[in-house]
Amino acid sequence: MSVRLSSRLADDGSNGLGRIEPTLITRPDTRHIVIGVLDCVSHRLDWTEDGERVTPTAAFAFIEPVTEPGSVQRLVDMLVAERMARMAPPEPTLEDAAEFEGDLDAAGVGLRLAQAQAQRDKIAWNLAGARLEDMIGQVVRVEP
Repeated sequence: MSVRLSSRLADDGSNGLGRIEPTLITRPDTRHIVIGVLDCVSHRLDWTEDGERVTPTAAFAFIEPVTEPGSVQRLVDMLVAERMARMAPPEPTLEDAAEFEGDLDAAGVGLRLAQAQAQRDKIAWNLAGARLEDMIGQVVRVEP
């Protein structure tokens, strides 16, 4: 699936990015947490060997930088949770435990499920948590 993102924003003051414009200019190496609302502004129809393919283009109807540290942390936590839900492997099941050769007693099944859950948690952290911190880097607090 492919979604395009329009880079156009209204220049009428309806978005809050002007609040961080000086920081964007003086510290282009920093990243910023924003909250926004997207609208679908168009669809593109392409014909391929496999048939038609529709690609939507989204644009921000509203976008606001988040600069208060507590709010930034809450949004980062929400972003981690959403990325984990989308990218982490599924929860382990009894079928996962059955991959071992031979019969396992209840304790063995429980141990195997615990090991599978620990592996899932490790993968999920790598996908959502550790990389997210690297991606965000240093978040700048902008004085209002």
